[in-house]
Amino acid sequence: MVESRDRWLAAAKAVVEGSLTGYRCPENDDADLRSEWIPFSDGGGGGEYRVYCPSCGAENYVLVRKERSAAEQEQPPPPLSPR
Repeated sequence: MVESRDRWLAAAKAVVEGSLTGYRCPENDDADLRSEWIPFSDGGGGGEYRVYCPSCGAENYVLVRKERSAAEQEQPPPPLSPR
């Protein structure tokens, strides 16, 4: 179980860095992993990668958030609007 988790984490790091080449399925070692980018619908630049095995169907998701600029970090959050 720990070994499988470690292999999923390594694959997650690889896909975020731009290359998933050579990563085998962490569950069964039955095929090379594939990835699919799913952008968030808010248009903010973030999204998630679906990392999956085309053979056995094992999958995990990697959340990618847009990094905020220094100017954005200094601004207070917008006020909550009453319902």
